[in-house]
Amino acid sequence: MALLTLGLPWLMWSAWYHSNPVTRVTLVSFTPIDDRSIEITFELDRRDSGLAHSCTLIARDYEKNVVGEIDIPIAPSASNPIKITAKIPTRLAAVNAGVLECRPSKR
Repeated sequence: MALLTLGLPWLMWSAWYHSNPVTRVTLVSFTPIDDRSIEITFELDRRDSGLAHSCTLIARDYEKNVVGEIDIPIAPSASNPIKITAKIPTRLAAVNAGVLECRPSKR
């Protein structure tokens, strides 16, 4: 009974915490521009839109090697979620792009 008394609240908290992350990213699209860049559009949903964030974007080639990576700052805003379009410079032609992570910026 004691295990149930302690375990059930922890299980509920754990389920809520992991299903509501600080940031949530949805990839909208990516478009290769040329052999040295690719454009990515994604949507960022932040628990606290008043904080500045930083997102790491990556580009991959046909063999899934990372050929470009960039960190972009995201300013605080009143709207949430926000749609962001960015250009990732690459060293070789990229065929896809993604968001590696988004996190609150350190001040």
